[in-house]
Amino acid sequence: MKRLYHYPSMIIFSLIASAALIILQLCFFVTNTLLKPDIYTEAIAKSGAPAKICEDLDTYFGYLSTPTNIPKEVFTKPITEDSITQSVNRIVIDSLEYISDPNAPKPEMQYDFAPLEKSITDYIEEYSESNKIEKDDEYYDFIDHTVETAEQQVSTRLDAILFNRIANSSAMEKIHTYLPYVRLAMFGSLGLIVLCIIIMCIINRHHPRDMTYWYGSILFTASAALLIPLFFLKQKKFFDGFFMRSEYTYAAITKLFNSMLDRAINFELIILISGILLIILTIIIHIIYLSILKRRDRQD
Repeated sequence: MKRLYHYPSMIIFSLIASAALIILQLCFFVTNTLLKPDIYTEAIAKSGAPAKICEDLDTYFGYLSTPTNIPKEVFTKPITEDSITQSVNRIVIDSLEYISDPNAPKPEMQYDFAPLEKSITDYIEEYSESNKIEKDDEYYDFIDHTVETAEQQVSTRLDAILFNRIANSSAMEKIHTYLPYVRLAMFGSLGLIVLCIIIMCIINRHHPRDMTYWYGSILFTASAALLIPLFFLKQKKFFDGFFMRSEYTYAAITKLFNSMLDRAINFELIILISGILLIILTIIIHIIYLSILKRRDRQD
């Protein structure tokens, strides 16, 4: 390739622009990926977390049926995978809204327990009538305690990605404090990139054909710097080594992180290839330019 003009100053500003591009991508990832519910609900669906929650509840209520003398189906029949899915997704959406907006209400578990409560109550009442059991305070306390226990077991499993726990943790105050700075850093880094490019264009104004090389080198450097750790995490299957007490939480979180990792790698590969193509384009432009100059020399 031909000699590049103003190389020392151009390489300095290209490295600054590359660093700013890395910051821009990280901030963009936080604000437009981490704070968007789509990737989470998609990971929940692909991981089969709702089905695993239903299986876990089926196992638990199988154990609960022994001391309560209530068939497992009384608890499990009103609980559907669709209703679990809707509630799990709802807590993710509400938690993300609260994380990104401190003025939003704190997320709460939302699930329609009416069918479950009716199923338990109807069975106990039917059983009591057929066995002529007196409906005293102990009877009603038993109903209330059984319903409360069943609802509590369902509620504790709805926070599949632990977002509700994060939203209600003490760390939430720090997230609300520093999140605006992430957005500020995103726009600041974008402005710095534009400024560096303007300065580079001014410095290299007599050799505009070289600018595609510098654009490509900025994209290549920034993407390569991020792809190295991303490929390392992918190769080591880093997120698969997480330990979670619940199978449904493990499935949802590992699927989520691996999905984010794949998206990040694909995005960075696009930027890397774009940078390489721009560098190749510079060489092609130079070859064409030299051929035009040679043709002019022959004509003269």
